[in-house]
Amino acid sequence: MHNLEQAITLSIQHCESANYSSFDVFDALNNKFIDNCLKDKTLLRRILIQTNSRLPFNIRPVLGIKKMVHTKAISDLISIYSLMFQKSTEIALNEKANAMFKVLLERKIGVTDAGYGWGLNFPYSTRFVDASAHTPNLYNTINALHSILDFHEIDQSFNVKGIIDNVLNFMMTYLGYVEENDETAWFRYYPGQAYLPTPNVNATVASLFARINYTFKEELIQTSLINKLLNFLKNTQNENGSWYYTTTDKGEWIDGFHTGFILESLALIKKIASNKHFSVDKMLLKGFDYFVDSLFTKNGIPKYYNDRLYPIESQNCAQAMQTLAKMRLYAGINTIELLDRVVENVFHYLYDERGFFYHKQGRLIRNKQFYMRWSQTPMILALINTQKAFVQ
Repeated sequence: MHNLEQAITLSIQHCESANYSSFDVFDALNNKFIDNCLKDKTLLRRILIQTNSRLPFNIRPVLGIKKMVHTKAISDLISIYSLMFQKSTEIALNEKANAMFKVLLERKIGVTDAGYGWGLNFPYSTRFVDASAHTPNLYNTINALHSILDFHEIDQSFNVKGIIDNVLNFMMTYLGYVEENDETAWFRYYPGQAYLPTPNVNATVASLFARINYTFKEELIQTSLINKLLNFLKNTQNENGSWYYTTTDKGEWIDGFHTGFILESLALIKKIASNKHFSVDKMLLKGFDYFVDSLFTKNGIPKYYNDRLYPIESQNCAQAMQTLAKMRLYAGINTIELLDRVVENVFHYLYDERGFFYHKQGRLIRNKQFYMRWSQTPMILALINTQKAFVQ
């Protein structure tokens, strides 16, 4: 077994030595000139982003793209320092979590009376959306609130409930949710987005809402709404236990890390919420059986898609470790044997002994690019929770 404590320490030190900044997998439009030249040319925007993300060498300096501190990395670092403080109670860790918390609040994207949320902070285009650097989204907002709750567990000197009220109002009114009938609901990923029901991010919404109610011991979010989100997950779960990325024709694929988001979220709900309010056991176990059987090789390498292995990719591998660890910590399922194999493969294929994780290993070529919010901070969080799972 690799020395997890040493890897965690070195990986955090690497973040700090880089001043928390890096390029990003999808930052090809993070140059105002390029962004402006490709306005309204969605296909070209997507082609540039995907080409840049797949190259085994770095052309960003040629494109005039600079490193930056990414919002998701900030929220991850709040959680990392908070979890580390819980373990060691070193005052410096509290101070670092505090500093990241303040930076995160500075990054919020305000929307008049609707409250505020968080976004990618760089231009981004996919087959589903064309977003500016100032467009908030559901995923970054959820991660920000989860990290704020992690910080609240070690430091109650800030009025985080007031922050949460503002963000909840933003989620409810600006992003908004769709009630398809009296029993189901789902939140929009981006403001004003057309019909795009997405199970993985709505699972994280459900877990966030359950956690908020659990933390403050009151029903800040109606139990009925949480159950509607869970019903959406039940209705969109395939017969074999899997979930597609979306329920539309353009999103009918199954991948490891989005499946992991759902399972981690359901496991958290199982841990903190009474089953008389939320029934997740059957859905969770069915999904987990599929996850283990179809999204890992026999040797414990996390598969990116259900039908093929490559790339062996950093975020996917981090989420695989995180999911297995949380299933152990939250749901009491013995995942240690598989988790042990996954850890060994992650260190074999992706870890640099200097304290950082490569982007991915392809069939023939290894992409050694360092991405803070995509690879590094998710890996650190996964290692911290893996360490906890091994000693439980």
